[in-house]
Amino acid sequence: MHFIGSIISKNDLVPLIQFEYNDIHNAKCIYINRVGPARLFAALLTIELDYKPIIIERSKNIRDHRPDLASINKQGILVTDSNY
Repeated sequence: MHFIGSIISKNDLVPLIQFEYNDIHNAKCIYINRVGPARLFAALLTIELDYKPIIIERSKNIRDHRPDLASINKQGILVTDSNY
């Protein structure tokens, strides 16, 4: 069995796609509330349009979401301050 590392050296690896973006440090900001696949893609698009995305996420630790899930599943009570 051969591993890629033994066949191809790290110096021989070439990225398939090269991304180049303009500097957005001083660009106008666009605020994105919460994170998910679509919103991360939206953040990427804002960078491509020369805006600076600011992603705002407030979330509990994943283990702390369990009581919130139990609340809606067992009692039908939605915890509106949770983003499970």
